[in-house]
Amino acid sequence: MEVDYTDLVSNTEGAMRRVLAFCELDWDANCAEIDTAATSRERDTVRQVTGRDSKTSISLEKPIFESSIHQWRDLITPEEAATVRTELDPFYARLGARWGDT
Repeated sequence: MEVDYTDLVSNTEGAMRRVLAFCELDWDANCAEIDTAATSRERDTVRQVTGRDSKTSISLEKPIFESSIHQWRDLITPEEAATVRTELDPFYARLGARWGDT
């Protein structure tokens, strides 16, 4: 099963309902909520063990957010995006151009 991040952000409950249905599990409203206190404790543990923090750990401590959607547009140049698109063209041709124009 594939879960699109944009769908997960914009329609968390719907996306999680599909995941649970795919797994043949009953719906539980807790699946659409993030326990930020638990992830904060986990982040502290990772920091203690590794001696460093990460963007992923920081992100996991927040409720679901939209700032990661299309963030690549700010991280790579148009030339780099064109190279990536060219390299992925064979996959788009086989799997569909879902991400080709996003």
